[in-house]
Amino acid sequence: MNVREAFEEFDEALKLDPRERQEAIDLHHQIRAVLAKAGICTHAILQGSFARKTMIAPLRDIDMIGFLSEEHRHLMTTPGGVAKAMDLIEDALRDVFPLAAYERSRHAIKVDFPELGFIFDLVPAFERDESDLIDIANLDADTWDESNTRVLIEVVGERNAVCEGRFIHQVRMIKHWARLSLPGLFGLYRESASFDGIKGPADHARAVSDALAALELGLDLALQYGPTGGDNLYLKLEPGVATSALQNVRVARQKAEEAIELEAAGDNEAALGIWYSIFGDPFPKPHIQTVDEAFTKSLKGGLTTTGMATASSAARVSTPPVRPWRPQ
Repeated sequence: MNVREAFEEFDEALKLDPRERQEAIDLHHQIRAVLAKAGICTHAILQGSFARKTMIAPLRDIDMIGFLSEEHRHLMTTPGGVAKAMDLIEDALRDVFPLAAYERSRHAIKVDFPELGFIFDLVPAFERDESDLIDIANLDADTWDESNTRVLIEVVGERNAVCEGRFIHQVRMIKHWARLSLPGLFGLYRESASFDGIKGPADHARAVSDALAALELGLDLALQYGPTGGDNLYLKLEPGVATSALQNVRVARQKAEEAIELEAAGDNEAALGIWYSIFGDPFPKPHIQTVDEAFTKSLKGGLTTTGMATASSAARVSTPPVRPWRPQ
């Protein structure tokens, strides 16, 4: 297996299960139909990583926006209007989905379907005339806040087209790595850095390396905007998150560059070993060197930063010269 084939296998493993994905879409349609029949929401859309197709397994939390009908627009200026809008939506859903669990957050009604394993974060909203912007509920402040979620979905879709359909796959790879390596760095932050780094069609290895470089730069400069601009996402990180993240990103970026150098120098196995050290499972495991293979290669070249012997000049760690043994 070469590096390209390994990344293709890795990509396949990160995809959502098609059956589960369709079940989630079907449930979205059911929720939308219930709210439309009750005269509460005229229509609804999916948003978040599920809508942008950058979500990785397991499929659990699904973001959804329900657009309230015009007869409820007075709630935008009514004291307690956000809570009342959420009451309308929750009451209608409880009648049809009595076994679901309901909870409220700042922007959404969290609807948990334990038998299906899905949680829908349903955000009440109002359309704006002749605009891609919308107004979404803010329960904490009892306000309706401007949101450009439609614009974000469109921009990510455009970048994916420019990248010949590879961008969303490469974002999933970064998200998989970041899930364990960058705790506290939320999904949109990772996706935004990937957007900054991956600007055109590139093989997965190069794209991942470029995304890591962009992520490192943003953390180093304390500056990371989303794909549509707006607020500096860096300022939304919890204290201490950026410091630990920067070190992990820097190490991963250096490893990625090393892997690309090794592949270019012809040592496919050593490159795969580096990539596996970055991603772990389900990235394909590299071939395990025998003692003889390791000894022979190390004499010609050296070691990679993960300790694998390579005959390539791209070795990062040199091995000491070996003197022939002779009796004293």
